[in-house]
Formats: sequence, structure tokens, C-alpha cells
Amino acid sequence: MSVVTASVGRRDALVAKATSLALQTFPRDRFEWRVALDGVGDAAATRIEADLRAALPNDLALTVVRTGGVGAGPARDAAAAGARFPVLLLSDDDCLLDPDVVAHHAEAQRRPATYVGGVTFEPDVDARPTRVVPPRRPGWWRVAGANTSVPTEAFVRVGGFGTDLVGYGGEDVWLGWRLREAGVAMLGLPSAHVRHLGPDPRAAGDVAKGYAAGRNAARIARWAPATAWRLGVHPLLRWGKRLLFAVPVGVRTPRRAYERAYAEGVAREMHGGSAAFESGVGPR
Repeated sequence: MSVVTASVGRRDALVAKATSLALQTFPRDRFEWRVALDGVGDAAATRIEADLRAALPNDLALTVVRTGGVGAGPARDAAAAGARFPVLLLSDDDCLLDPDVVAHHAEAQRRPATYVGGVTFEPDVDARPTRVVPPRRPGWWRVAGANTSVPTEAFVRVGGFGTDLVGYGGEDVWLGWRLREAGVAMLGLPSAHVRHLGPDPRAAGDVAKGYAAGRNAARIARWAPATAWRLGVHPLLRWGKRLLFAVPVGVRTPRRAYERAYAEGVAREMHGGSAAFESGVGPR
């Protein structure tokens, strides 16, 4: 198992993650941690790597690569390049693994497939954590960098995350769609559980992320029209949301703010996006 993580240099989260990896019950000679530090200066990257090596046992292999601010998807691809093992476990820097996560994924991968594990979102403020348990047969849209394993061969075959998308959001589901189209089965693995340090961006009302995710969803739907309904890009859904957001409400919830920003991102890309998008040119 090759655990793949991309980070913009969140040192404290990475050290906490290193501690959770050091506590894994899976034999240390059968998994490794591959980290991409994306857009992190040389001095800071050197310090972070030293801190990670200090937090890990000597017999747990660590590889750190540096990328120049390329974004989450390409940074994960860079971390995955040269992976030693036949399975990749996508695990974000803000996700702490329960001690048996690697073991559960490794056991499940005796039947090669894409396995989506469970996540508990732990908000930064005093709020109730939100636990997300994957269904037995999750859809392609549930693939996420938080807790997903995939055969290395299948990941390479579909081109990894690739460079088709720009900015936040969408790279996970775009990977999930291409794995599905390549015939890779998708299964839930609730026994493999991680803690996400911080809230779900949708529940937190992160409008910047919502807008960026909406733009990328529109791009994906253009390249793969069958994804449009699930991604909320289908014309009927766009009109429905336009009517919904036109009605004033007394309480503006964070989730509503996120969904509105998402819809605005979709509209921006559909009606004023890049020349490549407008001309129908898909990813290379």
C-alpha cells in the first residue's frame, strides 16, 4: 500500500498525520507514505520533511516530492509517481487514520476495486462532528482524496488525476468517473475510517470553494454529459436552482451559501468560460 498525500505545507496537520500512520497495525515494510509539498518554499519544505521523518519510525518509508503550486490533483499524481506497491491509498493531509485503516484497505484490495472509506468531519468550532458512511456500492461521485484506495495499475491506466481541471474541486469525481468508465468496480469500506480535521466545505459555507467547484463541475459535464445530472449541471437543475435562489429566505444557512456559489460557478463556466470550454474541446 502506497499512501498518497498532497499538501500546501500545513505542518501541524502533516505531523499529526504522521503520528496516525506510525500507529497503523499493518506491517511497516508493506506500506509507504508519499507526500507532495505543493507550492512550498525550499526552506519550509526542508523543515517539514525533517519534522515528518522525526515523527515516523525509521522502518516506515517516506518519500517527499516538491511541486510548484500545481494544485491538488497534479500534486497527488507527482506523489504517486514511483509508488512501490500495487495499491494507492489517497489520504489528504488533514485526515487522521484510525489504526487499522491501511489494514482494512489492504485486505479489501484482495478483490481489486476502488474502495471508499468512511469520514468524520470535525469542525474547527464547537459543533457536532459529522460522520459520513459510504454505501455498499458508492457512485463514482463519492471518490475523494480523504479515504479512497485504488489499484495502482488502474490509476495509471486512466491517467491519474491529470491536469484537465484548474483550481479547487472536481478532480476527485473526475477520477471516479474515469475509473468507472474503465470498468473498475466501486465499493464502500466503512470499516476504514478517518477523522477529517475541519468541516465539510459545503456545510461550512465556503463560497470560494463552492464557486470553483461549480466551474469545474461544468467542465466535467461538458466532457462527459452523462455526469451532468449528478453534478447539478443539467439544465433542469440549473433552472430549478435559479428559481430557488430567487426566492428570499429569512435564514441564510452556510449550506445555502455554498450551493448558491456553486450554481454561480456553473453559470459562469457555461456562459462565460474559457475558449476551450465554449468550443467543446475536452481534456487531452
